This record gives sequence, C-alpha cells and structure tokens, in this order.
Amino acid sequence: MLQDRAAALRAGTEAEPVQEESATRPASAAPVEPSTGGGEPYRPGDLGHALDHYRAALVDRPADPGLLENTGQILVAMNRPADALPFLEHVADADPMNTRARFNLAVSQARSGQLNEAVEAYTALARSNTADVRVHHNLGLALRQLGRQAEAAAAFERATSLAPEEAPAWLGLALSLEADGRGGEAAAALDRYLTLEPDSPDADNIRARIAQLRPVVQVPPPEPESAMSRRRP
Repeated sequence: MLQDRAAALRAGTEAEPVQEESATRPASAAPVEPSTGGGEPYRPGDLGHALDHYRAALVDRPADPGLLENTGQILVAMNRPADALPFLEHVADADPMNTRARFNLAVSQARSGQLNEAVEAYTALARSNTADVRVHHNLGLALRQLGRQAEAAAAFERATSLAPEEAPAWLGLALSLEADGRGGEAAAALDRYLTLEPDSPDADNIRARIAQLRPVVQVPPPEPESAMSRRRP
C-alpha cells in the first residue's frame, strides 16, 4: 500500500538542518550538511573529531553561541538529536532572531519525538519567514505524524505553492489529503508528483492508487431501442 512505502519516500523525510550556503532551501529537498555556524566547514567523516574539538573549546568558552550551535549541529549530523537539544535551545533562547538555530532546533525536536514542540517551533518560523519552503514542508511532516491531517495538508499546500517543482511536497500533500478523506484531491496531487518524478520506483503503485482514489463516473446505460422508438415524433 502507498502509505506503507511513504517512509521510504522523500516526502517522509525532513529537510536537514540548514547550511548557511544553502539558506534558501536544498534542491529537491535533498539533505544538506548541518551548519557550522562559525564558518568552519567539516567533512562528514570528521564529525567525531569536530565534536571533540568544539567540546574542548566550550570548556574555556561555555556560552559562546557559535561553539554551542556547531556542537548541536554535529550531534544532529551524528543522529543524536536529543543530545543536540540543549545546545540548540541555548542558542535559540539567547538570540530569537537566529532563524537558522530555531530551524535546527525544530528539526532536533521532531527527530527526538517532541512533535508538539516541533510544530510550535515550525509554526512560529512560518509566521516570521513565510517564504521558506522547508519550514512549511517540515511543519506538514510533523502535523501528519500527529494525525492532524487537515492542518498538514494546508502546510504542504503552502510548500507546493512556494516551490511547485518540489516533488516530495506533492507526495506529502497527497498522503495528508488521502488521510483527511479528500481522495479526489489526493489523486490530483499524486498526478503532479508523477509528472515531476516519472521514474519513481513506486510509480506503478502510485498509478494504481490514483485509480483507486479517483471517483468513478457513473454513465447511465443506453435506453432500449424500443423505448427510443416510442419517443420519436
């Protein structure tokens, strides 16, 4: 079933923590490397070394926002979002205008299972930065996981309006619409997804699901010839 495959599709993944060089959005919602904040790039294979480096630096500068943010980003990249939370919370609380830190905090909250907190954070970001498609996309994902399908569909609709070429947002929209009982609209969203991703490995399953979701138009049977003859003048 399509829902069973959703977790493996890109619409079921969050946009990764933002990197300053890609501050608008990652192309095709592809993951981007966590931000180093302080401008000191690192390679994925160096994460353990970088974490040790920043933790050692925090001994002398425990309140340094750049070090705290970098440490949090590395922990997120190492799939340790719960460990990243206190570092990112400190940065976001100290500088509410740091939308990068607030976005990354919301990502960590969602990945740590704090979905209500993530929804609150993404909603606040959406109000202050209405044009960032990643915020609306991730808000839709968190709302969908909470079972708030109508709200999730609205968030995905905003994402598709901002970036109509982003296939994952259309798939997320379709899944939320279907769960909300809006099958015809879900079929249209799946159609758009396949237009953008014609080589999707799930294309055949999605086409079958579209056929199931589309309402069947009942065509009245033709009248018998005798009845038509009686009506002729």
